[in-house]
Amino acid sequence: MERTCQAKIETRELGSGSAAELYITARPGVGGSAAEQAEELFSAIGEVLRAWDGRIFEERIFATSQALLTAAPVRQRAYGDLDDGVPPTQLVVPVGRGGEIAGVQLHAFKRRLRSQLINLNGGPACGRIIEQNGCRYISLSGLTAHGATVPQEAAAMFEQARTALVRAGSNLSSIGRTWLWLGDILSWYDDFNRVRNQFFSTHGLIDRAAGQVGVPASTGIGIRPAGASQCALDAYAVVGEKRRLEFFMSGGKQNAALAYGSAFSRAARCSSPSGEVIFISGTAAIDESGASVHIGDAEKQIETTVANVRAIMASAGAGDEDVVQAIIYCKTPEVERLVETACALLPWPRLVMQADVCRPELLVEIEVTAAQAKRR
Repeated sequence: MERTCQAKIETRELGSGSAAELYITARPGVGGSAAEQAEELFSAIGEVLRAWDGRIFEERIFATSQALLTAAPVRQRAYGDLDDGVPPTQLVVPVGRGGEIAGVQLHAFKRRLRSQLINLNGGPACGRIIEQNGCRYISLSGLTAHGATVPQEAAAMFEQARTALVRAGSNLSSIGRTWLWLGDILSWYDDFNRVRNQFFSTHGLIDRAAGQVGVPASTGIGIRPAGASQCALDAYAVVGEKRRLEFFMSGGKQNAALAYGSAFSRAARCSSPSGEVIFISGTAAIDESGASVHIGDAEKQIETTVANVRAIMASAGAGDEDVVQAIIYCKTPEVERLVETACALLPWPRLVMQADVCRPELLVEIEVTAAQAKRR
């Protein structure tokens, strides 16, 4: 359903009763100040959540630094008791075609599914736990840490995630999906990969001797979190004897990213309260060997990236009709303009924004979340 207003509010509902899930993708109308955009966006989201009787599970806001400051009190006022004390992940992006706010993505459950909050070190809650049908669903939001160097900060961030999962009665092996927000990805992505590989190996997600790999789907993108930290982490995890947690190390024409040093799977299929969610990792114009293709040709990179995403979705048993949220990251304003034209007919609820991709020659990256209800 879509609301009639300047902002574009797209929703996808899955399941029924207490197991129902709602995915919201909200983009501001073009023009207007950051305050006007925030007022319209969060008022509309709040109305949708109340009408649906929803409870927030995950939320991300993409905007300029100043717009994030402007939006915070507007969100708090518009949400009222919908705000349970877990701050949304706030991510800093440049002014885009829509203005200072690129948009909001939110995942909600029915309010009668009560959530437990996850706290670390006495600060604000950093995640939520929801129990349904013998499984525990865990979200971690905007985890950051401090370190003298970027590798130390990244290592501390992963340790925060591990600690939070332990507090939730879980461990790293329950993670199906991570989002890694990396402020200066082009200058320290190699260092970051070394930290992640070592951390996952230390904690058993990568065991080359036994030939076992269970690394989550992931996006690592050049967007920094609001505040002083240089990187942040979001995650989705599921625990329970009846859970499904399946990783697709390769998909479509793209082989395992681990072969060229990046510890993530191309996709992951995970249990959700209403069925299953399929996470497609951040995907770019990369071929079977791991090489970037169509260098310097943004239109061909966009076309190839969309085709790669669809091929990975097909490998994981999903299609366009299952997509509930997507994000398209664009290297420059010109690429953003081309994406808006080239992807105009894509049936995916999506946000489009500017961000650096992990290689300087890559101009676009796309991530997708798809979902399928339980078969009856």
